[in-house]
Amino acid sequence: MSKYCYFNGKIVTEDKAKIPVTDIAVLRGYAIFDSLAGEGSKAPRLVEHLDRFYRSAKSAGIKVPVVREELVEAIESLLKKNKFAQTKLRILLTGGQTINGGLEYDDKSANICILADELLPLPNKIYENGASLITAEYERPLSEIKTTNYSFAVSKQKDRKKAKAIEILYVLEGKVYECSTSNFFIVKDKELITAKDGILKGVTRKMLIKAAPKMNLKVVERDLTVAELKTADEAFLTGTYKGILPIIKIDDFLIGKGVVGPIVKSLVQANREGKI
Repeated sequence: MSKYCYFNGKIVTEDKAKIPVTDIAVLRGYAIFDSLAGEGSKAPRLVEHLDRFYRSAKSAGIKVPVVREELVEAIESLLKKNKFAQTKLRILLTGGQTINGGLEYDDKSANICILADELLPLPNKIYENGASLITAEYERPLSEIKTTNYSFAVSKQKDRKKAKAIEILYVLEGKVYECSTSNFFIVKDKELITAKDGILKGVTRKMLIKAAPKMNLKVVERDLTVAELKTADEAFLTGTYKGILPIIKIDDFLIGKGVVGPIVKSLVQANREGKI
């Protein structure tokens, strides 16, 4: 079955969307994107994702070539035409044509695309039993912009699979930052602690921080150290496609008792009920 996507103002089959090899996204890896999920014909948290997409574009200096309303209409059309029960949506914006193959580009030639794939949720047993992470020394460049530069994460996928880990946790000079595609939290003395700087501030992370006081939980945004990982009571990830995912092991050590704890269990359930 042909999948439909949006490309430069039109809904087309995916095979018709072509980005020139001379686009700076291809030659220099300069592009931004955002990921969101669709449920049936609706896209929950669409406003928050589009807000972040436009912030990333502005920070990267790439002009979005279409108005916001057109992106909303395109997403609604894709959800209806592809007919997935759950949809993985990616909005991609390239810098545009390079000038003589160098580092400059024509910002009037940006390409914009929205890809749609079927979203296959993770098995329930991962949420019930928890998952593991491996650490790697790294901090993403331009960390607060959602760029397409995932070269480091891609290079570490064999290591991740060998360790049977769900994600890679970035640490550097004793500080804990984020995972390759998720935000990271620990639970300590009933506080939810997460990095404040040097990370991409995810939409699910934002919604959790907003909802936490209603659940009698306190969120602390600050520098998080590697040493604190071994004394954490619980740990979890937040992400658009993962929701809230319990973490019970990092590298060769267990988090807490090595089982999903009560606070993370309550967060997983609250997220499923739409309370986050």
